[in-house]
Amino acid sequence: LNTKIKILRSAFQISSLIGNYLNSSFNLKGDIQLFEDAPADIDLRGKFMLDLSDAGILIPRIKHRVTQLKPVGVLAGEGIYKGRLKDWSHWQLALDMKSDKVEISEYPFENVSIYFTQRDLAISKCNVSSKIYNGNLAVTSSADLRNEEILFSTTIDLKGLDLTRFREDKKSKNHQLAGTLSLLTNLEGSADQWRELTGEGSLSITDGHLWRWNILDGMAKALLIPEFKNFVFTEANGNFHIQDQKIFTNNAQMTSESVTLDGKGWVDFHKNLNFDIKPTFSKLTILQSGSLMKGATSIVTQTDGYLNIKLTGTLDKPRHHVEKSPLKIIEGAIGNTTDTLKEVISDIVGEIF
Repeated sequence: LNTKIKILRSAFQISSLIGNYLNSSFNLKGDIQLFEDAPADIDLRGKFMLDLSDAGILIPRIKHRVTQLKPVGVLAGEGIYKGRLKDWSHWQLALDMKSDKVEISEYPFENVSIYFTQRDLAISKCNVSSKIYNGNLAVTSSADLRNEEILFSTTIDLKGLDLTRFREDKKSKNHQLAGTLSLLTNLEGSADQWRELTGEGSLSITDGHLWRWNILDGMAKALLIPEFKNFVFTEANGNFHIQDQKIFTNNAQMTSESVTLDGKGWVDFHKNLNFDIKPTFSKLTILQSGSLMKGATSIVTQTDGYLNIKLTGTLDKPRHHVEKSPLKIIEGAIGNTTDTLKEVISDIVGEIF
């Protein structure tokens, strides 16, 4: 520590305060006003280099969360601080920080910019922008500090994340994963009860290669259609909302040239699944397929509402089973064949049930 200070009765005027704390450094100036019966008022401004490994020690309130995130990297910044050290919710704080690269939970973020503004018991701006796997990430947040719950709202906008780079970096089990991912979501909740957050958003993947995800892989066995395991899904999209510790969707869809999967259901914060998935095969695929051209199977694959894949279990260990609707199959058969009712029912029962 190297400092130049002028003492004026019960105040310190700091013309220079240069030093290191743990792995971080600072170059500040300002004033400290002392009181006999109250904590000191501090007014500081200047530049700093914050090593993220020190963040939990500098702000004990968030130490546990910071440790879980395993942050790595150094932020270069400048800012203004006014307030009393232990009364953090009443601080006046403005920070502008940047870094070429940081890691959070072993995910690499490049060209990071952070803007933070706090005053009048509110965080009016906590904005982060960066690049991750060639995608552009923008996070805008605000929070109410008037009570212990710390109510917040956040918008996350991610555009153009390269799934190939993600796969190569994270050594994904899906060895052919590829595509461009975009995500937009608005979230609201409490910092102390983050599992109770609510929100809505949308997700899309374009120009992709999404097969060999274990959730999809099990569907080939559930359908008993050999060709299904060779289909390559190139697009995915859907809207969702978050409530009661679950992420719900009514219009999730994955598409390939041969088949489209439409899904609705939920996944919860503990990775449990409950989805209904409807496959729709293209007519050309049915004509070219040995298994799909079989009498009853051909009828089934072209009958609306004929078949539902029930997806349960967890993200790590998904379970699939096929639910069939005999009434829908019979209705579709009657509308698409000249055989007698007896022959149609016999064919369906013999080959499916």
